Amino acid sequence: MLQEEIAALESGEPQADEEVEDTAKERDTKSRREELLEAKTEMIKYIGVAQNEVNIALDYVSCLLSKDAPRMAEQTMSPVLKQSVPTGALAYDKWQMPTADKDDARDDELVAKGCKMQILQRTADSLLQAATRLEKDVKRETNYWQQVMSVSEKGWSVCRLPREKHNLGVRFGFSEATREFKDRGLAALRADEEGNVILDQGLASKATTVQVRVQEVGTTVGISNIPCTSDPHDLSNVDLESLIHRARDTLFEEELFHEMTRESQLLTAFGVTMIDSVIHVPTRVCDTTDPLGEDLEDRHILIDLVPSEQTASEVGDHSLDYTAQAVALSLRILLSHTHRRRLFRRSQIPPPLSSAKPPRTYALIIRPLLNHLQHQTALTDLRSYLKSLEQLLQTLGFDTKFSITSTAPSLAGISRAASAASRETSTSAVEALVAALTSPLESEATLALPAPADQPLRFQLRTFVDTPTYGSEYRLTAPATLTPDAPNETEFPRFADLVAHVHYLLSMSLVHCVAAAYPGWTARAREAEAFTAGRGSERKRGIGVVVGGGKVVLRDGGSGRRYEWGRGQGGEGGKTFKEVVAEIVGGNFKSGQS
Repeated sequence: MLQEEIAALESGEPQADEEVEDTAKERDTKSRREELLEAKTEMIKYIGVAQNEVNIALDYVSCLLSKDAPRMAEQTMSPVLKQSVPTGALAYDKWQMPTADKDDARDDELVAKGCKMQILQRTADSLLQAATRLEKDVKRETNYWQQVMSVSEKGWSVCRLPREKHNLGVRFGFSEATREFKDRGLAALRADEEGNVILDQGLASKATTVQVRVQEVGTTVGISNIPCTSDPHDLSNVDLESLIHRARDTLFEEELFHEMTRESQLLTAFGVTMIDSVIHVPTRVCDTTDPLGEDLEDRHILIDLVPSEQTASEVGDHSLDYTAQAVALSLRILLSHTHRRRLFRRSQIPPPLSSAKPPRTYALIIRPLLNHLQHQTALTDLRSYLKSLEQLLQTLGFDTKFSITSTAPSLAGISRAASAASRETSTSAVEALVAALTSPLESEATLALPAPADQPLRFQLRTFVDTPTYGSEYRLTAPATLTPDAPNETEFPRFADLVAHVHYLLSMSLVHCVAAAYPGWTARAREAEAFTAGRGSERKRGIGVVVGGGKVVLRDGGSGRRYEWGRGQGGEGGKTFKEVVAEIVGGNFKSGQS
């Protein structure tokens, strides 16, 4: 490398360091030239500005002198000034300065002090007004936020309004309510001039509640309680939480009546109707006529939506107020159960996507009510019927009793039954109450027969106003000796069919009682008749028994005589069934074999 550098120096070729220095010098020269050009441009700009200002000053002085020396002034005026301003438009005068007056100076000083004091006073007043306004705003905001925090601490959800981000609101509605009621469950919390929170929701001022009435033959005999509320026109003395409770209760009551109105359209086949915004629910949805020939009680449950401040109408009889109140509480519990079911369905894994629309669901509120009303009505009919048969058989001279075992409590006692069930199991009282309201209802009854005496008639009543029963279903179990050609267990969808079959079985029981008491006598099932063929020249004899219409008719086939017994009314001469049969057949009635 050293030899190469020595050779390069001898040959006169430039070295690398010299090339770098030349390049740097060229760059410095170039940047210096650019700086000079920029400085020249800036200097020319400032010179132009100064020249413009000098021309403006010259035009001003020329215009001022044009009043006294117009010709001389026109020589120095610019062409633009000559065209835009006429000559002599600007002039000046010389005034002699007045001598200073001490009185005027003192007055000027007083005026200046007065103006300064006035300005200072105005400033102080403004500051005091601002401080007063700030104090008022602080108190207003403190009062407002204290009330908002008290509402939030008591468990209410406070959030921003969807369409008014700068305002707060309280959510008192139910998350599982239908869309039209879920949107109404949010009210704005606005502040008045003193910072008191105003609930921006008309539900608090227009409180309504569901009222239940019980009517019999057009007369109101029971009515549910209407919760006492304050005057809706004067809500100034009502605290905020009470207003929120009132709005929530009103929204719940309106949703309850709305859901019942929708459900009533599906229950017209069961006699549920809506007349003048009042839902009519019958207590009897199956039979409309009494098989015993007596008038059935015409009882209906009336449900409507009334203002909370409305006083209860005068009723002639308050004997069924507890029933109306129990129905009202049951309806509210069933709506809460509907919300819980919706939450459970929403928390489950959704079904696969499909083009088919999901089925429209309805709340089950009136249907469980119908279930209980129908079961209690059917059970009352069955009890009355068995009581009439007991009286009838006792009139005949038989010591007959009936018993009823019901696992379905009435609506008035369903809360006590639910509490007892919750103590026996691990479920809560509310769950036990809902299960009692929505489950099928069953009751059992027995009726002792004249024959066979050790095998009574067994009745089983099951009610479920839904598939597959759609009402009350009766199941009757009879002794096999009374139905040799038919099954001893029979189901009846109508009470009248049950009554007809029981009458036939009672007739057969009385016939078997005769056949068992007298040797040689045989019971004929089809005709409910006991007969004997006789011996030799004796002709055939028979005794027929018919039960129905609240009476028992015994027919003597030999003489053609009829003997009749009714409830509380004995036969001819007050004779019993056994005494009459003993007269017809001859001999003593062997009751020990019956």
